[in-house]
Amino acid sequence: MNTPLRANSLNHLYMVLRASVPDAWHIYPRQYVLFGNKWLPSPDPSKRTADLVHTYDKSGHYQKSVLRFPDRFLPLNLIACDTPEVYADSAANTVYIALPFDYKVYSLAPSEKISSIINEKPARFREPATRCDPKAGPEGVKEFQSWLLTWTPIVAIWQDGAYFLIEYQTFDPLRYTVDVRDLHTHRLLAQLGTNYRYLTTDTLGQEWFVRDVDGASYRPELLKGKFDEHAWR
Repeated sequence: MNTPLRANSLNHLYMVLRASVPDAWHIYPRQYVLFGNKWLPSPDPSKRTADLVHTYDKSGHYQKSVLRFPDRFLPLNLIACDTPEVYADSAANTVYIALPFDYKVYSLAPSEKISSIINEKPARFREPATRCDPKAGPEGVKEFQSWLLTWTPIVAIWQDGAYFLIEYQTFDPLRYTVDVRDLHTHRLLAQLGTNYRYLTTDTLGQEWFVRDVDGASYRPELLKGKFDEHAWR
């Protein structure tokens, strides 16, 4: 990858990204895809659920909602922590979606049903096992951060040529593990450790990462490049 670019602040970092990243929602000529909880009525408030992915035509008219929140995670109060990781492949007219706590990748294309294409959970991935019930205030923030360390949240998904990549936080021993999978068979080819978190792919096909480590002296470090299969083959 190329020499890292340094940013003086997170605000500057995101300004750099916003200047280089295309609008990911205009991926279909006749369709938009939006994400958010569309709550569904339920006689039992403890079992209230939502559809998470919504499609609209190019005039903004609602078409349908798909991807129901997984029932088995309802007891853990994760429905407020279900912001998905998304990768839009404009060439294939396909959106890939993954929830942070469930090692599944869904595929959504125009005029097609949403489908789960990757379901094989690797040993390094851990689902949450306890409820997310943080208190308000600074103590609640610490409690939430400690809770995040009890499982391995998915933080990014993306495609690079013939490969599909899934990144999740493991601290094993580096902060993240990246699963490299065959794009077509979805077979797991390799697992790589890194302290860089994937952010996006720009219009030139360059992948953007940010160095993500803790510490008082930490300064954001932005890096761009292409995935190098020679690093693991």
